[in-house]
Amino acid sequence: MLNLLQEPHGLDTMHGVCVFGTRAAFYQYDSKRQIVLPKPQGQVNFDLDLATESGAVRFMEVTEEVKQMCREFMPDLEVPALPGHS
Repeated sequence: MLNLLQEPHGLDTMHGVCVFGTRAAFYQYDSKRQIVLPKPQGQVNFDLDLATESGAVRFMEVTEEVKQMCREFMPDLEVPALPGHS
């Protein structure tokens, strides 16, 4: 994974997610500063519960950001909407 992050890709931010059951941890790689936030500490800090409203909202925010990044790189790409979302 770290090797992929070092390849030129034209993205300012890359998203990563680690999920265990309904618990999730989101990470962002800032390619300009070459850092991962939050900084990995050896153990995953599952700070979100996807079964809660706040966890679901955060998941959808990241999903929409990634979809927008895809549209910018490939304007003709058909990105399907999740049920109940546009």
